[in-house]
Amino acid sequence: MLKDKKNDLLYLLSMIESIEKVILYSKDIETAECFFEYNEQINFNATLTLLMHIGETVGKLSDDCNASDELGLGSSTNNGIMRH
Repeated sequence: MLKDKKNDLLYLLSMIESIEKVILYSKDIETAECFFEYNEQINFNATLTLLMHIGETVGKLSDDCNASDELGLGSSTNNGIMRH
């Protein structure tokens, strides 16, 4: 899809869903080593895939959404994190 403002809600909801899954897959894990070894690396690999999805989806957001500061984080955060 093109970078259209109409698609932003879908992309944002998709990223929120991915974040919720990452939280679910990593709950009760105390160290990075435990997370890596847990469940024969299934949760670890799923989390990496979800993080890649989030990164790709950020790139699909409209320029208006990327430039907005609705969270009050300041322009340096938006330019430094959201656009990479």
